[in-house]
Amino acid sequence: MLLNISIALTVFMGLASGGMLSLILMANRRQQTLITLMLVGMMVLALAGLGVSAILIENVAAGLTNGAVLFVLSFALGYSLTTFSVLSPGRRKRVVNAPSQQTGRTAVICLSQGEPPEYDVRSAVRRLELTDDPQEAPLLLLRPFYMRDLKGKYVAIGGSPYRGYQTELAKQVQARLESNYRVYSAFYTDAPGYAEQVCNAIEDGASRIVVVHVRVTEPPDAVRLGDVLEGLNPESYGVQMAQVGPLSDSALLPQIYVRRVLEVLPHVDAHAHDIGLLLAGRGNAAKGQPAEVRREQEEEFQQRVRQALAEAGFDERRIAIGWLRNPPVVAEALRSLVGLGCKSVYWMPSSYPADGVNTLYDMPAQMNALAREQGVKLVALGAWNGDELAAEEIATRVRAATGMPAGRSL
Repeated sequence: MLLNISIALTVFMGLASGGMLSLILMANRRQQTLITLMLVGMMVLALAGLGVSAILIENVAAGLTNGAVLFVLSFALGYSLTTFSVLSPGRRKRVVNAPSQQTGRTAVICLSQGEPPEYDVRSAVRRLELTDDPQEAPLLLLRPFYMRDLKGKYVAIGGSPYRGYQTELAKQVQARLESNYRVYSAFYTDAPGYAEQVCNAIEDGASRIVVVHVRVTEPPDAVRLGDVLEGLNPESYGVQMAQVGPLSDSALLPQIYVRRVLEVLPHVDAHAHDIGLLLAGRGNAAKGQPAEVRREQEEEFQQRVRQALAEAGFDERRIAIGWLRNPPVVAEALRSLVGLGCKSVYWMPSSYPADGVNTLYDMPAQMNALAREQGVKLVALGAWNGDELAAEEIATRVRAATGMPAGRSL
């Protein structure tokens, strides 16, 4: 009887311990301490059960071996079950309290990937579900370790400003549109979500919704095709839907970086031949047509920025392009500028709509060691964020999509 109890204790605590490890890797830092204490307690009980069962068996070595195997198998099972449970996508159908009549207003939803100010488990799950290149996402059972690393990046940068910048951009767009437009910001990996804001627009009486993809490349297929609307069908409420973007062909957005470089140069104590410009992008290392399309769009946009800077008088040889995910990576692009004698490098995540983990942690992590080694001064000029030129570009495209010239109301 006692032997059965000790074996059951080992198995049960092994299952629980594996689950706790998965939760520790994925949970936010405030929850980690409590879960860690629970894990330690469960491990102690599991080892106690293992020791008792080994003592009760005549061959202690065989008992320890069998107990250890049971513990490892149950631990792995507990880890797997918890990981599957937490990472399983949750979906629900939206219920809309539609107004009795429409206002004739056009809702504009500025939609971007999104990134919460602090690490959030559900957002991290959605980040992996809706990545541009699903084949680049880690295997399911390895995703808790990805989320642990993501937590560390949040700690290193002190929180992400992404949501705040995109909210400010939406306000700037609203200020440039007429009174019969109402602008909402929405995200597909953060709050407020895409489906939530579409629902709000319908409930506010919108007769038309224009979704602006605030990015330079095609969004993930699930976003583009509306699969993330959680069962919501705007057309069933008499609301027309239109999509605008991506913005890779913009002639205005590259001027953001022409202006920013021109603004900082008068304050730089360096000769022109000592200065290099580095255009940093996400890049795409995946294969297949969607990945190729996104790669071409981002490369096209970066070349537009490069050309705009060259036309403003900057030496084109000292304008390098680097990528986060495929060669030449940003560190290689920086090395090429160092080879040309550049002592100060202004780097711009020019294809990113807002600063976040990628631009504040991942890219500097690639470049900082080389910059220190070579004595190069790195200056970040930021993503688009809430820049007025980005707002003007979006407002212009919204008017074009709704057939309205500038300065006129619907």
